[in-house]
Amino acid sequence: MDALSIAVTFMLSAFVLAILFQIYVWRESKADKIIIEEHWQKFLKADSKNDIKGIKKYASKLVWNRHLETEQLNKVMDAVNSRVEKHPEFEKLSNIIFNKNRKGDIHHHGSN
Repeated sequence: MDALSIAVTFMLSAFVLAILFQIYVWRESKADKIIIEEHWQKFLKADSKNDIKGIKKYASKLVWNRHLETEQLNKVMDAVNSRVEKHPEFEKLSNIIFNKNRKGDIHHHGSN
């Protein structure tokens, strides 16, 4: 193969990979949008019942959902931080929430 063929093959491969990656990201975002309300309701229920395993499970899922809104993140942060002292297993999750909040990596109400 000459240099031109190698360059064209490389560029086409990179283009195909970029398209496949975008499809993957789009599907993940769509799945996040569909499931967020269910996870939010289950988190609220776990929080109201002081269900530590449920809080940890759904708070962890919500924190990584790209459709989480500021108000929701604040509620999750309050629920987790208020339990860190008695439940040290929340420390890592508390740090993740803090960093996510600090970076502003969340959606504000009404944004997509």
